[in-house]
Amino acid sequence: MSDRRRRHLAGPLFGACLVALVAGPAQAQTRSEAITFAKDIAPIFQEKCEICHRAEGMAPMSLTNYAEVRPWVRAIKTKVEGRDMPPWYVDKTVGIQQFANDRSLSDHEIALISKWVEAGAPQGNPRDLPKAKDWPAADAWQFAEYFGRQPDLIVKSPAYTMDAVSQDRWWEVRGAPSVPEDRWVAGTETRPAKRSRKVVHHATTMLFQRETAEVRDLLRSARTGKIDPSVLYPSDKPDDPSKLLDAPAAGQGFSEWAVGKNGELYVEHEAGQFLRAGSEIGWDIHLSASGEETPVEVETAFWFYPKGTLPKYRAMMSAFGYAKAYDRSRGSRRTRRFRHRRSS
Repeated sequence: MSDRRRRHLAGPLFGACLVALVAGPAQAQTRSEAITFAKDIAPIFQEKCEICHRAEGMAPMSLTNYAEVRPWVRAIKTKVEGRDMPPWYVDKTVGIQQFANDRSLSDHEIALISKWVEAGAPQGNPRDLPKAKDWPAADAWQFAEYFGRQPDLIVKSPAYTMDAVSQDRWWEVRGAPSVPEDRWVAGTETRPAKRSRKVVHHATTMLFQRETAEVRDLLRSARTGKIDPSVLYPSDKPDDPSKLLDAPAAGQGFSEWAVGKNGELYVEHEAGQFLRAGSEIGWDIHLSASGEETPVEVETAFWFYPKGTLPKYRAMMSAFGYAKAYDRSRGSRRTRRFRHRRSS
């Protein structure tokens, strides 16, 4: 074969080799950097989503493995891009942004999930999966391990049933009087019964208790930022029984079960909630129908300080989400309570 013929044959072959040499490493790099469920997405879901999206969680579906996640990937992409999931309603453009319980997704995490879904939601190598998280059982008090004992007092709501088909309801109910003596509360935990979690969206434990005018005024003024907390502590400051007002009909917030939250650990801040003898416990419970008739039961547990032990501070819970709204029908301004939707 002539040299000219060899050059004609070798030219394309040599060019193909160059393409292979250049394209091969680039393709290998692309493959190695591919976003997969096992390597990139599962850790995010485990950290930010599984607290609700697991077998015994409050969410409507479990997202603890690839088989559970795969049917929902398009809906997940829509929800995370819209910052509807995970629920986190702090405005990211103003104010304090460092929260110990922040479950919101970063811009980087949202971008990862979006790119992963657009790429076909590949599973990846199962060996890259993080170790499964050991979540506490639904019927276990999660703060019992912290205190080293079971609760000192448990109060349960009366029997109630949520219809199979219904608009959302806010069930407000009191439990039986159950506080036999004055006690300081170190921690409290609220939870729906396991069978009720498919319909209980969130539940606030309410305290129906007599307080002084100073304490009542402090709770009102807390929403304005102008408060004098000296009316609450030192905690050994006794109240004059003759100056106590009747408990408000709506009660006052005491503890909450909601997305990512079980209750309050006042003891971590050298504080405690005060329960007066004869006080009543109640609940404000947001219910959503599940398609089947469901019994509703919520219970709240209390861990007390030892008798004779006083916390340094007295804690109070104040509800935010109040605003001034203009009532056009009356031509005046009025205060309206906005109930925040905490989707799960």
